[in-house]
Amino acid sequence: MRLRFWLTTLFEAKRHKAGDDPELFATYSVPIGENSGVVEEHIRELVEQLREIIEEGVRAEQFAFTEPSVAAQAVFDATARFHDPAYAPEWQKPTIDGEFAAVADLVLRGLSA
Repeated sequence: MRLRFWLTTLFEAKRHKAGDDPELFATYSVPIGENSGVVEEHIRELVEQLREIIEEGVRAEQFAFTEPSVAAQAVFDATARFHDPAYAPEWQKPTIDGEFAAVADLVLRGLSA
């Protein structure tokens, strides 16, 4: 399913950025945090990608949710623990993959209801 792939890809990309070079990630996070416009634009782009995926799922009758924009923001918010850099220290926990899978499953079931 395209939405699960997108969520997994985003989580893996963020986790690798934070885990491959934690010092560089921490250094990078400071100026990004100071320039909220960059962060806000990045978030808008991600939510727009989600909206397109959800809209496609509604057309394919995979998802029952009829307001893709609302659903996209809700999915982004519900999965923040797996892409928000504030949670980066948790991404190395041995249980994080199972926790991610549980949230992704819940989100997908919710959209399908």
